[in-house]
Amino acid sequence: MQPKVIQSAIDRYRHRGFDCLCGNLRLATRVVTAAYDERLAAAGLTSAQLNVLWCVLSAQRLPMQRIGELLMMEKSTVTRNVASMRAKGLLRVEAGSDARVKEVLATPSGRKAFALAIPHWQAAQREMSAILGGSRFRTLVAGTRHLATRSKKQAA
Repeated sequence: MQPKVIQSAIDRYRHRGFDCLCGNLRLATRVVTAAYDERLAAAGLTSAQLNVLWCVLSAQRLPMQRIGELLMMEKSTVTRNVASMRAKGLLRVEAGSDARVKEVLATPSGRKAFALAIPHWQAAQREMSAILGGSRFRTLVAGTRHLATRSKKQAA
């Protein structure tokens, strides 16, 4: 690529970084994650752990692969998250009907942590809604969910 072409691209786009959906979502995700993690700390969970617990509890028993599919996580990330939650006594892993499949279940401690976390999650939801305004909050939740589910369908 010629220096003139490079400089032209820089001149045209250097002030457009905040027009990028990906960049803005990454910034917002850091802010939102920090707010939820701060609230959930009182229940001994992080937002990532709550997401995994929610996923597992929704089905009662879930193969690790399915957790990755539902949460759009890489296999290694699911394995790492489940391992750390097992170490905390929140989850247990058992062989499925097919011995090659590992199924994840919430322990009684995991169920209790989930129940304790819900009021803190609700407080974080209210906080984000207050910052964004109720209508914008609901639109953002629906829009990001739509984007995630559309992405899953296209990836399949």
